[in-house]
Amino acid sequence: MKDTTPTSTQDLLEELARMHMRSHSTPSPQNPEAFGWRATAGVMAALAARALYSLDTVAPSTATEISRWFDGPLGEGPMPEEHTAWTARFVARSEGEVERWAADAKRDSREAARNAARAAGGDAAEGWDRAEFRCGLCGARLTATTTAAYATLVTAHHDAHFVWDKLDAGARDGFLSVLRQVLEADDLFRQLLVIAKQQPAPEPAASPATKDPTVPAQPQGSSR
Repeated sequence: MKDTTPTSTQDLLEELARMHMRSHSTPSPQNPEAFGWRATAGVMAALAARALYSLDTVAPSTATEISRWFDGPLGEGPMPEEHTAWTARFVARSEGEVERWAADAKRDSREAARNAARAAGGDAAEGWDRAEFRCGLCGARLTATTTAAYATLVTAHHDAHFVWDKLDAGARDGFLSVLRQVLEADDLFRQLLVIAKQQPAPEPAASPATKDPTVPAQPQGSSR
């Protein structure tokens, strides 16, 4: 039997957190369209979580209402028609603006379908000649000419964000300085790897000697 318990604010925050984590976990989808939408979903999940948390701190009853609205009438999410009507009432500046958005959405959907069909061939020679990804975290625009190259490039970019977020400002400057030297000299990079492989494994630190209480202390000499 399907659980009909209304979604609480905490439930929705946890669901958004899991969605965000899933969006940047590897392996990544090979299809550029799927990859792009997954990245977009992750960014939107992060935004929604921050907004919902902030709302819950000042108006918890309203946050609860939104969490239950998120269930939808059938427990499968909000109804598209209902939210479109809400958008027309509270977000759009005119009725014509909603119609333009709808037309743009249909055009983008058709273009995405064409791109997906072209990408099914596996490379630019059999379909699309370039795919572009815009990072929602830093705004970088990345392009690739094959499906495999696109997936590899964007996965590396997300991994770079993961590393970057773990560094403080000082560590970032030092890290970038080293990277610039390494990436501008392929020979240097290869030789650094050679040196790293030749280094002996670090020996475990010796534990401090423990004095046996059963052994009498040795007399200490005195100077005259």
